Amino acid sequence: MTTRSIAVRINLPRRAAVETGALQIVPTGPRSASPGMRAPARWLTTQGAEKLGDIRMTATGSWKITLSTPMGPQDMTGIFTANGSALTGSIESPLGSEAISGTVDGDTLKWDMNVTKPMPLTLSFDITVDGDTLAGTCKLGMFGNGGVSGVRI
Repeated sequence: MTTRSIAVRINLPRRAAVETGALQIVPTGPRSASPGMRAPARWLTTQGAEKLGDIRMTATGSWKITLSTPMGPQDMTGIFTANGSALTGSIESPLGSEAISGTVDGDTLKWDMNVTKPMPLTLSFDITVDGDTLAGTCKLGMFGNGGVSGVRI
């Protein structure tokens, strides 16, 4: 029996994406699907399941984020692109929009953002993504730390 490895991208509810190169899908029924057609699910099995630890959720997409600050909760939208260990995107709020550049390490995102409103300040985010939710902390310069929470939109 010949098996071929294929790259798999599975779209989950709410646009969560799974990326892996470790999973193989193999037709197992009495016949294979014709080229260009999908085989019925009962004909498919997976090989390489022991490598499922290689599957990771991606932060790429749009997020509704709330930052808890001494001035009260601040709502914003994060638009992220995760590419390997690089994170790029923007944060948009009623106070303006700011480009971000940071790092991805597994399910952890980190970036610094310099804001000018309501005052000049460097915000340092340390976020963990779990499916369609994120949570973490933000160092608010001289004002301590604030909690961060969010959901994929």
